Amino acid sequence: MTLKRILQASALALATTAIATPALAADKPAKAPVVKKLTAEDYFEIEQLYTDYCWALDRGDGAARAATFAPGGVFISALSKHTPELASVLAARTSKGGPSATRHMMTNIKLTATADGADGMAYALIVSGQPIPGTFIGTPAFYIDKLVRTPDGWKFKSREVWEDWEKDSPYRGTIPAAFLSGVRNPQ
Repeated sequence: MTLKRILQASALALATTAIATPALAADKPAKAPVVKKLTAEDYFEIEQLYTDYCWALDRGDGAARAATFAPGGVFISALSKHTPELASVLAARTSKGGPSATRHMMTNIKLTATADGADGMAYALIVSGQPIPGTFIGTPAFYIDKLVRTPDGWKFKSREVWEDWEKDSPYRGTIPAAFLSGVRNPQ
């Protein structure tokens, strides 16, 4: 084989490869995003985040509440008609309200690893104390969270709360009418 024929065969092989490669790549399915398992440390840090959020909210500490959110993080609730509001708006409202007799207790925290961090869900019992002994006013609620790991640890990217008194709550169970007739001031 002459050098000319070798060069022509090489050029033909390179041209065929250049044409076929994009076509072959188009036939391959896209790779699923890599989802890392959450570690025991992740679970612990995220549980602390939920706790920090509740303590900041109940103490009326807007800066501490906002610090539980990632930069650009949003909160969604009945107060915003379930429209996202930035954590800075949330911080101002929390600080303005100051400490309250309301307590937020998170339970049954469920975390699922995602490519971006984690999805979280939690039940909440929002309890308000009354000056009359033996009285109790509480509201069950459901939080839906998107969490991300930042250089400062785990933070909420978004946090949405649905309280069971909300007529359109997708998480509203069968609630006695007497319970729903009470007036609540959602935070």
